[in-house]
Amino acid sequence: RRRWVMSRMLEMALIWFAILFVAVQYIMPGLRNTLVTLEHPDVLRFAEGLVKIAVPNFVVWILGFYAIFHLQLNIIAELLSFGDRQFYRDWWNATTVEYFWKSWNLPVHQWMVAHVYIPMVRNRIAGKQMASLTCFTLSAVFHEIIVSIPFRNFKMLAFGGMMAQVLLIEMTRPLKGKQVGNVIFWLSIILGQPLIVLLYFRDHMKGMSGPWTEADSQFYTKLLGL
Repeated sequence: RRRWVMSRMLEMALIWFAILFVAVQYIMPGLRNTLVTLEHPDVLRFAEGLVKIAVPNFVVWILGFYAIFHLQLNIIAELLSFGDRQFYRDWWNATTVEYFWKSWNLPVHQWMVAHVYIPMVRNRIAGKQMASLTCFTLSAVFHEIIVSIPFRNFKMLAFGGMMAQVLLIEMTRPLKGKQVGNVIFWLSIILGQPLIVLLYFRDHMKGMSGPWTEADSQFYTKLLGL
């Protein structure tokens, strides 16, 4: 279906242009303004800056999700005549964080289950919980690599943010089917991602790279008022 493919490719190009526009017009100025307030760390000012970039950051994230999982993967599937095109489920209705991670990126989730989880359980290398934790840890490592390489900063912030999701998974598990679980999930998505972006951007602009330093410890101690 050549016309369908061309239409989706045009749509994807427009989406990526919109992402660039939002990033340049809203996210970058917000990051720079917040960076100024971080010269004298204050938790309230930091929270204000975080909220200001949270909305445009979420817009970029949701547009990026649509461009990759709904457009790009379907274009590739159409070109390769691939029949199974369920690349995600209704993650936006998640009432537990666990359901989100199992639903928003089905290709990666299914790969992890087939090549990491099932072999570990089948060969009695680990139980189900440890196999699940191993899959999540492996995913956290890849998230850290994806973020740390372009920022030239390896401080395990993305890894730590991912592993914090394990606590949210356990916290929201009893809330399955309840609206409050969905609220917690959305707050973690809307606030968690810009938090990591802001911290990496701060280090990048200051030329701070490599492992954790004493300057990092002093910054977070002042920020938290400790």
